[in-house]
Amino acid sequence: MTNVTIAQGKLKGAEAISENGFKYYRFLNIPYAKPPVGRLRFKNPEPAEPWEGERDATKSSLENISCQFDFVTKEIIGSEDCLYLNISTPKLPSSGSKLLPVMFYLHGGGFVRGNGTIIEQSTPEPLVDNDVVVVTINYRLGVFGFLSLDTAEVTGNMGLKDQVIALKWVQENIEKFGGDKNNVTIFGVSAGAASVELLMLSSTTRGLFHKAILQSGSSINDWARSFKYDVLASNLIDLLGYNGNKEDKNAVCEFLLSLPAKSLTLAAAQVSFKFPAKGLFYGFVPIVEQIEEGAFICINPYKLLKEGKFVKVPVTRGFCNLEGAILSAVKPLAVKELTEHKNFSQFLPYDLNDEEKYDKNFHDAYLKGNQVDTGVIDFIGDLHFAAGVWLSSLFFAKYGISEYVYKFSYDGAFNSLKNILDIKLKGACHGDDTGYVLNKMFVNKKIPEEADVIFKSKITKLWTNFAKTANPTPSANDVGFEWPKFTETTKAYVNLDKEITIETNYEPARIQIFEEIYSTYEK
Repeated sequence: MTNVTIAQGKLKGAEAISENGFKYYRFLNIPYAKPPVGRLRFKNPEPAEPWEGERDATKSSLENISCQFDFVTKEIIGSEDCLYLNISTPKLPSSGSKLLPVMFYLHGGGFVRGNGTIIEQSTPEPLVDNDVVVVTINYRLGVFGFLSLDTAEVTGNMGLKDQVIALKWVQENIEKFGGDKNNVTIFGVSAGAASVELLMLSSTTRGLFHKAILQSGSSINDWARSFKYDVLASNLIDLLGYNGNKEDKNAVCEFLLSLPAKSLTLAAAQVSFKFPAKGLFYGFVPIVEQIEEGAFICINPYKLLKEGKFVKVPVTRGFCNLEGAILSAVKPLAVKELTEHKNFSQFLPYDLNDEEKYDKNFHDAYLKGNQVDTGVIDFIGDLHFAAGVWLSSLFFAKYGISEYVYKFSYDGAFNSLKNILDIKLKGACHGDDTGYVLNKMFVNKKIPEEADVIFKSKITKLWTNFAKTANPTPSANDVGFEWPKFTETTKAYVNLDKEITIETNYEPARIQIFEEIYSTYEK
């Protein structure tokens, strides 16, 4: 056991041994904000309160992850008391010791599921083995994190504001764990990556981080923003039996505050499932807020990117080569419909003025010379992930960000989603790179080959090199190649596969269609 004292009180942590045999220290389930319960259910987060005596930080708890619908057990798990974080550090500070870079992880899950604290599911050991301090957090999800009534009582984006206060907590406390508050890299996958980009866009985060890694997600991906959050809120209170005046937002708020968390969570899941969206749709996700006071973001993310209004820190980002396979697993009937009817335009979140034109453009770009199944999966991957990531990368490059872009194509034993959903297609599915950065305890259905272990070691080296130096390959000898910067001119990116190659200008004909649609409909 080992102790650390912070402003809130004393913590009892534990020594651990990583899978690779390295000793490190971990402190689990540390409260970083006041529990958002009771009247605080939909409020912006408040600073954590101190505790008396010694707090046991050797265990994590499913009771302290955000309340969510478990798609495996079909049960509600977690609770509203969820604002906790874990810290894993290779060493604690001593006299004259050098502080280590900090990596701050935001989990994925479509803003409606997942957690960052249950060590039986995931640990950051591969990163910690490379001499960095890693912080992983929970934040409010679904209806508790992202419901909006456009009032000061229920503004929306509470889950993103949780992430901000967690970053402030890190600034105040991480030196006690051997971390350098002036060298913080925020990183995440899927919704976590979209969160990272949103943190870069928000005016509330200045000085809280210094680098960013975004894996398979952007703030301009269609699933990462609610276009009809008012309709969702209305559908929610209808399902819950509200029969008062819907225009009386205070009465609606009181009604929602009176209900058990599990009832709200189940109803929110049902409303999202029933919503008429053909592609990926998670329901209660980030919005552009209407109430400016205390807001996280009040301007369309695309507009902010286009105008260069974001925190300009070094970035590593990318996507997987088979992103679209996720829809074949979670919405197979939608993929069947698209395959049969080629109704591409109906999968977009916009009311397009000329669906016939765009259906033809998409057909030509994705189906000419390709098998229909392959073209459909490629379209879905670009629609929901790669196109937004690429266009956002171009905006970053335009405004001078030092940026490294990748496509992850490696197919091995640590491919996360592919193993979980038993996807048979060859390549890397959405979020599959996560298993090469973290130890995902529930994905290893396959026995890793030596090549998988070596490749995972290479990826964690790239990620931690970037956290340390703002360059994933400061020395080519570390990983065997030099990763070129992505610029407006070169558009160079690395294809991370068994053989690592340098490529340029990802699928320009396909990207051009999305670029036209974004520039026309994202106002």
